[in-house]
Amino acid sequence: MKKSSLFRIFVILIISSALTALIVFFVMPEFGKKYKADLIELYSESNSISTFYDLDYDGVSENISFKHDTNKPFVIVKDGISLTIIEQWNFHTGTFGDFGFANFDHDTLQEVYFTYFINDSINLYQIVPIRNSHKKSIFISFTSQHQGEYEYPGTFAGTYDLNDDGFNEIIFTFEAGFTLKPRKIIAWDVKNDTIYSSPFSGTAIFYPDIEDINNDNNLEILGQTRAFDNCENFPYSDSTAWLMVLDDQLNFLFEPVPIGENYSIVTYKPINSQENRNIIALHTSNTKEMSSEILLFSAMGKLISKKPLPADYSYADSWL
Repeated sequence: MKKSSLFRIFVILIISSALTALIVFFVMPEFGKKYKADLIELYSESNSISTFYDLDYDGVSENISFKHDTNKPFVIVKDGISLTIIEQWNFHTGTFGDFGFANFDHDTLQEVYFTYFINDSINLYQIVPIRNSHKKSIFISFTSQHQGEYEYPGTFAGTYDLNDDGFNEIIFTFEAGFTLKPRKIIAWDVKNDTIYSSPFSGTAIFYPDIEDINNDNNLEILGQTRAFDNCENFPYSDSTAWLMVLDDQLNFLFEPVPIGENYSIVTYKPINSQENRNIIALHTSNTKEMSSEILLFSAMGKLISKKPLPADYSYADSWL
């Protein structure tokens, strides 16, 4: 091949590369432009969990990571763009549980809340990044072992001003399996550093729904209960599912109502019925031999009516 031909090919490649670079330059977003993650996106890597969340309302989401890949676990918060470290909190040997974000005092900073387990102890932590490395904790409960292994239940359920004092409480639900306990909902009154807990029970409330169901201007807690049938010697045993509603102090709004048999599920929500506020409950079975039904209760747990349904465990999923 002649040198002139090689030169032409070389020039063509250079021009093509330059055009491609120009197209990318004008199409790509502005370099260094700030972005905010509208949704919390979790990703796991090397025994750690990370997410992005705007903690200081400046339109830029920070990167929050819970690291388990060292002998001493730690939480680290980084700038969402440069990934420079804002703050880091070190812990002794233990295990991080679920986490969530809240602004209990309605100031200019969001707090991070998470459960942390050391052997049989369950603790709840609050950290406030971008503010003097603030960290505080409170003991929640003891857990136990099943076949030599500890179970670490606990799910962040939201933040609500349950006692109407202008400060939000932090809600977690605990749904232990074969270790049996804890099965309860707790509310951390951060302002007064106090824990409220639902009554001792063999049944946990899953997927809590928190709203005023009886028009008394106070919040109640509903959700879903499940009959695992492995906790017979506890009050409100899980040998049956229950209609179980808590008031704003996490006491029972009314005496829980048993529904169904073992391996059944009851999902219940408030519903407007004419001028009344009632509770509609879907009782489903995990086996084809058991019947399912839909039930209507008053806001204080009195059965109004019910209607049988085909036995089908999938009904519950469409309600969540």
